[in-house]
Amino acid sequence: LIVVGSFFMINLCLVVIATQFSETKKRETAKMKAERAKFTSSSTLSSFTNSENTNLYREIIKVVRHFIRRNYNRLRRLYRTFRAWKLERKEKRLLRKQAEIGQKYNVIK
Repeated sequence: LIVVGSFFMINLCLVVIATQFSETKKRETAKMKAERAKFTSSSTLSSFTNSENTNLYREIIKVVRHFIRRNYNRLRRLYRTFRAWKLERKEKRLLRKQAEIGQKYNVIK
């Protein structure tokens, strides 16, 4: 009975502490948002806040990443086309040699 009662009391204390903490956190965040809103509305540079800078940098990074991916994929396609063309040329050359000599070559792709 003592063990169950102490377990119940510990849980009760932890619940009270957690609820108080969450209420305090809500109050503090609301206060911080109000101060931040008051500060940005009274500022003459409110159109150029820090969050807009980070959004701008994120957009720049997205554009750069897009161009890098696009050019990487284009280079891969170009390389595959070149490699296929080169292998096709090699195959034709070996077949021509085979026809001239009369010997059979094993054409590997």
